[in-house]
Amino acid sequence: NFTIDCVTYSPVDQHTTVFAIDSTQVAGNDYNVPLKEGDYKFSYDTDDDSPAANVQVNILDADGKVVATNSSTESPTLFYFSVANDGDYTVQFTSNSAGDINIAHAEINSCYLYHVNIVDAETEGGTSSVNPIQCEAGTEVNLTATPNEGYVFNGWDVIHGGITISDEGTFTMPERDVTVKPIFTDMTSIYELSYNGVN
Repeated sequence: NFTIDCVTYSPVDQHTTVFAIDSTQVAGNDYNVPLKEGDYKFSYDTDDDSPAANVQVNILDADGKVVATNSSTESPTLFYFSVANDGDYTVQFTSNSAGDINIAHAEINSCYLYHVNIVDAETEGGTSSVNPIQCEAGTEVNLTATPNEGYVFNGWDVIHGGITISDEGTFTMPERDVTVKPIFTDMTSIYELSYNGVN
């Protein structure tokens, strides 16, 4: 007899490198890469003379439509994206500075992304946001809440995901989707206590 105390599984073809370049002058260059339907992580490093903020990265489909870009994330050197169809895609590097940009290393890895959903992200009480909105398990996620005038932010209600949110509004992404809701309290409301019928 034997006892199974742990079973680990992962989607097929996940966490494998599907594209990589090293030490290449890439400003203005396009690189073709076949991708299957699924989730991916793009990351790159530049050399000391090429600030990462000067590099624009676009992932284009066969029709030339941008399906992902590093300008949509706070971290220019790492972003996640998904493709809905198998096909040939293009990795496009451009530079907003004079001269070529030397990429020390760049790669696309297949992965499995989990999503963060904010219920009532925009309400009368205030607004809230999340970054990143989708990412791998183990990634630090940042939640931001801004109360409107007359309201105060009183924390997050974790609806799904079983996470613990720090005082700074961060949590570690688990291996499941997460749903949270901001709690705003109206500071202008007045409660009138009635003593009628009180012994």
